[in-house]
Amino acid sequence: MSVLSWLMPNEPAQSLRIRRLGLSVFMYVMATVPLAIGAYFELTSPMLLAFLILFGTTANLAFYLMIRSGINLRFADPSLSLSQMLFAIPLDLYGLAHAGPMRGAYLLILLVIFVFGCYRLSTRTLLTLSVVTVAVYGALLPWMRHYDGYAFYLPLELALWLTTAGLLPAVSLLAGSISKMRKRLAQNALELEALLTKVTAQATHDELTGAYNRRHILELLAREKALTDRDRGRFCIGIVDLDHFKRVNDSWGHHAGDVVLTTFAGTAQASLRAGDVFARYGGEEFLLLLPDAAPEAASAMLGRLRERLADTAFESLPGDFRITLSAGIAAYQHGESIEQLISRADEALYQAKQQGRNRVNIAAGSGQLEADDAHQNQ
Repeated sequence: MSVLSWLMPNEPAQSLRIRRLGLSVFMYVMATVPLAIGAYFELTSPMLLAFLILFGTTANLAFYLMIRSGINLRFADPSLSLSQMLFAIPLDLYGLAHAGPMRGAYLLILLVIFVFGCYRLSTRTLLTLSVVTVAVYGALLPWMRHYDGYAFYLPLELALWLTTAGLLPAVSLLAGSISKMRKRLAQNALELEALLTKVTAQATHDELTGAYNRRHILELLAREKALTDRDRGRFCIGIVDLDHFKRVNDSWGHHAGDVVLTTFAGTAQASLRAGDVFARYGGEEFLLLLPDAAPEAASAMLGRLRERLADTAFESLPGDFRITLSAGIAAYQHGESIEQLISRADEALYQAKQQGRNRVNIAAGSGQLEADDAHQNQ
């Protein structure tokens, strides 16, 4: 494991926050440069530089540990943008007050700090911070005049302060607009993702039953066929038809028919193994894709489904009303087309209908000619 992978969390959002913290660390490093130059030329005290380095290092280490440990996720703003600015601004003003003729560098850093707030903070918060910062800077002018002595040139310092008083709110407005734009883009992205999920669901699922639709099950069958041909595996399909379904619509209306279809779909999906696929093939006909299943196992599963359906009551229909199913099963034969496979399963279903319904048949060529459910005549 590299040092970088140990320093950075695996979670992408947390990793991004630490990279942004790296930008903050860079600004702290730049903030030491004017005082370091001043100390080198004996214009400022080395103790002032040491103080700035100590507190800057301590603050950034604390922020890093909060993000690396996940403590930041407990806060409304996991990026800790406001917290970092509330620490960086006083330190910058500290450097500005002690930098003497080089304090202009700290004004540039101050502007960068406010741009940093565009990641998360609102325009109102940034404007409030800018007004407070300008006020504190103005309040420091008499102290700086006393501290710098004869080196303090009032016209220049007033010009710097007035420039800061104009630029800082302007930068805050710009940063706030960027922040608002980012939030709007993030919201649009979420809405687009939700819409894409909805469209995808509509394209692949039957609207009434929630099962996969005909087009998608055919795509999955083609994919399963390709995998099976490559790996010499096996799979079965089952075509299920609800017996005498037309009578439901004729006797109780189409709403009752919808109730039967949705109830059956829920019953069938609860009976599947993980990896099995259930789809509405058309009308009251459904298709099941059963990967890595022998015909006998598929027949047993559909037999259990037939028994469960026989015990299922339907909302808004008479309490004693029951419906049965007929099914045809076909095991995939290597080299045959999907159309041929479905045709064999459909033929087995037709035979089940001809033989009295309420039964499960296995197509010829699928390992055995026919497998009836033990309770087919109940």
